[in-house]
Amino acid sequence: MNTLKSLSLVAATVVAMSCVSANASSLSSDNGKNTDGVVINLTNQDVTGGNLVASNVAKFNGATRPNGVVGNWLAGQPNNIGGTAVLDLVNLDKGIYGYSDVSFLWGTPDGYNTLIVTQANGAITNLFSSMFSLNGQGYVNLSETGSPIVKLAFQSSSPSFEAANFEGTVVPEPTSIALLALGLLGLTAIRRKASK
Repeated sequence: MNTLKSLSLVAATVVAMSCVSANASSLSSDNGKNTDGVVINLTNQDVTGGNLVASNVAKFNGATRPNGVVGNWLAGQPNNIGGTAVLDLVNLDKGIYGYSDVSFLWGTPDGYNTLIVTQANGAITNLFSSMFSLNGQGYVNLSETGSPIVKLAFQSSSPSFEAANFEGTVVPEPTSIALLALGLLGLTAIRRKASK
C-alpha cells in the first residue's frame, strides 16, 4: 500500500511541475541555424493565409525564393498586397505538441515584415527583421524555455515575406511525458519489491 501512495504522490508532483513550467516561459532569438533539429516538412495543411511554393519556382506573387532552398518554401502573403501566413507547429496525430526551438531561412527580410511567435501557454512575441543581422537573407533560431513554440505567423504589410528550410526540436505531448515518468516509477517500485 505504501508503494501505491508513493506512486500517487510522485504522479501528482509530475503533473504539478508540468503545470508550473507551462506558465513560466521565455523566448530567445538569434541568428543561426539549429543543427540538432529535425526537418519540418511543410504541407498545405500546416499553412493558412500563405502559399507553399515548389523549390524550382523563383518568384511567386511578389515573393522571391531564398537562395539554398531545400523542398518547398513559404511565400508569406496571400496576394500582392501583403497579409499574414500562419504555420501551425502542432500535429497531435504525430505526437507533436510543439517545438522547443525552431530555425528557418528568412529570405529578403524587409522593414515591413513581422514574425509573430505563439507559445503553448498563450505568450505571443513579435520579432522584426531589424532585430537580426540578416544581409539579404539568413537563418533565424528561436528557442523557448517552459512552453513550446506552437505557431509562427509571418506578417507583411507589403508583398514579400519568404521563409524556408524549417528545422526544430519536437516537444512530445505533456501527457506522454507524465505517463513515461509514471511507468518508470512503477518499474522502479516493482524492482525494489522484487529485491526484498
